[in-house]
Amino acid sequence: MSGFDFDYLVIGAGSGGVASARRAASYGAKVAIVESVRVGGTCVLRGCVPKKLLVYGTHFADEFADAAGYGWDVGTPTLDWAKLIAAKNRELDRLNAIYIKMLNDSHGHLMGDRVLREVGDIFRRAVRIFDVCARYGGEEFAILMPGANAATAFRIAERIRRQIEQHFVSGGRAGGPIPVTVSVGVASAQPATTRETLIAHADSALFQAKARGKNVVCVYP
Repeated sequence: MSGFDFDYLVIGAGSGGVASARRAASYGAKVAIVESVRVGGTCVLRGCVPKKLLVYGTHFADEFADAAGYGWDVGTPTLDWAKLIAAKNRELDRLNAIYIKMLNDSHGHLMGDRVLREVGDIFRRAVRIFDVCARYGGEEFAILMPGANAATAFRIAERIRRQIEQHFVSGGRAGGPIPVTVSVGVASAQPATTRETLIAHADSALFQAKARGKNVVCVYP
């Protein structure tokens, strides 16, 4: 379609938007989706699913209270709100990854692998020689930066974000380059910080980055 960058522009990456974008791409159309935060829609990411996860979490208070009547001694149960929210955010990340996979399938699995490889190469070139960079699962990467404070970690993360933003992956089905961006959550470990807490803090910062529109670096808290 002359005069336009795309044949089909979808506003909102809910279930219907993703489905229609995939269908149009399967017929060879050059498709773009406009979405400010995550892919999946209101019900999946903001309404039904997160509400159910939080409701399930609150039900345990009643279960613990009832358990005493059946001979259980569970002590004094406590709720770690940060861990509950981090667990909820991880589930939303999982669902978001599923929807993104659907879109990646529009370009083919080989293209998805190519994007991950090229992004991984950018990570390795941008970090310090003694930093440890690894794929954490799905489309997430983790970097361990020994001896780095929050300011140093932020500078490295921002350098990575800029380099990925400027990088385009060639070979999309529509023939044009594919833009890639990354959201980054930064957390620092104190002497008493456990591995689980550090990961939860990084997850929280990552969620903030995505909530701010993606392509952002956020530092916990």
